[in-house]
Amino acid sequence: LAVMVGAPIVIQGRERMLQVKTIEAEINQLVAETRYSLRLANPNTQQALRDGIQALSMAIELSGEPQHAAEDLVHDVLQQARLDTTISLDNYFLQDMEQAGGIIAGAASDGAIRLWQTNEIGLLAPQGSFYCDAGAAANKVALGGRRVAVATESNMVCVWNLDAKEPVFRQQFKSDSKVRMDLSDDGETLATASLDWVRVWDMATGQQIDDFHAGAGVIFDIDFQHTGSFLVALARNGIVVRDYREGSTVWETNPDDLASHFSIARDGQLAISNDGTWMVVTQDEQILLWQKQSTIENTSFVLFDRLKTAHSAGITTASFSDNGECFATASPDQFVKVWETRNRRLRFVLSGHVATPTSVVFGSPPPATAASDASMCGTELFSAGEDKTIKRWNVGASRDLLTISLSASFVESVAVSPN
Repeated sequence: LAVMVGAPIVIQGRERMLQVKTIEAEINQLVAETRYSLRLANPNTQQALRDGIQALSMAIELSGEPQHAAEDLVHDVLQQARLDTTISLDNYFLQDMEQAGGIIAGAASDGAIRLWQTNEIGLLAPQGSFYCDAGAAANKVALGGRRVAVATESNMVCVWNLDAKEPVFRQQFKSDSKVRMDLSDDGETLATASLDWVRVWDMATGQQIDDFHAGAGVIFDIDFQHTGSFLVALARNGIVVRDYREGSTVWETNPDDLASHFSIARDGQLAISNDGTWMVVTQDEQILLWQKQSTIENTSFVLFDRLKTAHSAGITTASFSDNGECFATASPDQFVKVWETRNRRLRFVLSGHVATPTSVVFGSPPPATAASDASMCGTELFSAGEDKTIKRWNVGASRDLLTISLSASFVESVAVSPN
């Protein structure tokens, strides 16, 4: 099968050349969805398409309806191209990733959300891809329940049902700043943030159920607590912790408290531990570690420590281990670092990326017996970035177990399931 985008499809049979024009509209539509282009296909894919010409011409000659035969084959190959993440469809990288339910999701710079399933021997099998806004890079991905959400550079936010493989939410935000989003652990609640406002959405109805004002400048990041009801918003000069189920603010930073004052000049990152005890906020090369303090009357967070030289070139992402005992950070200095939370000790330095790692997430939770040994942080960690790879690390051994090359690709966001 030969597909020439932007021109009629020419199929040469044994005795004649058949020019099929009626399926050009369908091809253009699928091309718009997949951003597939023969010019950008890898050499093996191009050769496979050329080799298919003879098979197609024979099928046409044997068929009583050659046009329909061509339509079916074109449709099949383009559908496969859309679903097969092993084919290099475009020049992209992953900017974010997350995991849930055995699935890893990556937000790609070509606008796609690409999915992998961890199999029984630890390899990652492609599970297809989705597009939110054709032509707009995806910069954030989140998994919850059987749903996956994505935000794009065009400020479009979409949510898909992974079982039905169809969108359940799509919203265009008109904002001068980047739209942030996160999905609750059960996939029932979506939070979006633009400028200094956060909106909360019910995924069963697609309706907005809450909103609140951060009150401290542009919002850089928002994060759901995985096993509780906290929704945290990080703004330029402050933090707001919201009980999204009750629709009430639990705590926010006091601008008059100089001891905990901070100001973020560029994108800061936020992570909250599963039990809501710890928060990490990144400020340039620094890590700000916050600890929850609860009384009968209220809940608050105090600045526990500042790690002023955590990395040498800023911090791109942060993530807690399942038990909150450790957290990981990554930086343009090309290192992924794993820290013990309570004593702030640098536990592991993972070296192997050759460009900026943009996303880190812990994989399997630590064993119940791992109180003080090397596996207290968990046995594995995933990282991805601008070197066009996803790496799966053995944390205790500080070595990568698996590297997935994304050809002419890079990763913005990755997510990994709890199991």
